[in-house]
Amino acid sequence: MRQTYYGVDSVLYHELENHIKQFSQLTRDLFSQAITKEQKVALMKEKEEWKETIQNKLLEDGTILGFLTMEQIDDVETTIQVIEDEEIKGLLRSNFIPNHKLEEVIVSLMKVDSTDYVKNLIFFLEKAKQNQQSVIVWIME
Repeated sequence: MRQTYYGVDSVLYHELENHIKQFSQLTRDLFSQAITKEQKVALMKEKEEWKETIQNKLLEDGTILGFLTMEQIDDVETTIQVIEDEEIKGLLRSNFIPNHKLEEVIVSLMKVDSTDYVKNLIFFLEKAKQNQQSVIVWIME
């Protein structure tokens, strides 16, 4: 499993933002104690359909900027904890980094001691900035 960083244009960004929010809501709904077994099966099916839709859109219309393995993600998370700006932390921990925030995120990452994995992440974000893209982060299995 790896966390993949995709560069996307603004139209796809907003479309996928809605899709990913729906996917996340379904994930939360699955943990509800109030749902029946049949409802759970239906939610799992719908969640899988959203996952497939999101992945297909990213593969068809997004640009792969790079990816991090789970071990590398843990290393980056350690660095994120040092960043003081809560908004930047939130963006780095989310599935979305809008183009207009990329510069702030990059500068924040550059201000902290960084490992090779963080430098890779900075490189991914720089590529998106140069291409005037926003970033969608998605875990591919």
